[in-house]
Amino acid sequence: MSEQRKGHWIQTYTGRKFYPADPRPEDIVMADIVQGLSNCCRFAGQLDDFYSVAQHSVLVSNVVQNLGGTVAEIRYGLLHDASEAYIGDVTWPLKHCEEMAGYREIEAKVEAVIAQALRLAPTMPEIVKHADLVLCATEKRDLMLMTFNRLNADHLPPAFSEPWHCDTVQPTLDRIRPVSAKEARKMFLDRLQEC
Repeated sequence: MSEQRKGHWIQTYTGRKFYPADPRPEDIVMADIVQGLSNCCRFAGQLDDFYSVAQHSVLVSNVVQNLGGTVAEIRYGLLHDASEAYIGDVTWPLKHCEEMAGYREIEAKVEAVIAQALRLAPTMPEIVKHADLVLCATEKRDLMLMTFNRLNADHLPPAFSEPWHCDTVQPTLDRIRPVSAKEARKMFLDRLQEC
C-alpha cells in the first residue's frame, strides 16, 4: 500500500503526480520545470506578446553573470522561479497580500524541495534577488509600456504614476524581445548547459 500524501495532485509533463501541499525531492524533474516555465506567461498575460517565466529566468541568470555572480549564483538565477512550474505564477500584488499567507507557505515548501533536489542554496542569494528586481524594471520599461505605446496616449496610464517595487533599480541596457514558448524552452535548456 502506497504512503498517503497530503492534498490533491497535478499531473506533470513527464506524467508524474506532484502534490503542491506535500512536495518531495523525488518529485522534481528538470523536464517538468522547463516545460512549465516555458508555457507560463509573466504578468498574468497582461502584455501585447507572450513572455514566459522561462525567458525571464534566463535573463535573470544573465544579469547575475553580468554582476559578477558565481556559477552557483548564475544557476540559482536561472532556477529562482522553478516553483512556478508546479504552482503557477501569481502576480506580485496578489502574492504579497495578507489573504495569500497559505499560498506563500506552500510556495516556500516547494522552493525548499526544489533547492534540495537540485542542490541549490537553501535561501536565494542576494545577488539573485537584486537581478530579479533589475529584470522587473526592464520588463516594466520594455513590456508593460508596449500597451501604453500601443494606446498612443498623451499621458502615462494610472499604473505608471505610482511606484513599483522594482523602481529602486535601473533596468538593463539591453531590450527584451519576447520569444515563443518553444524558443524560451530552448533558451532555458541552452543556459542550463552553461551553468
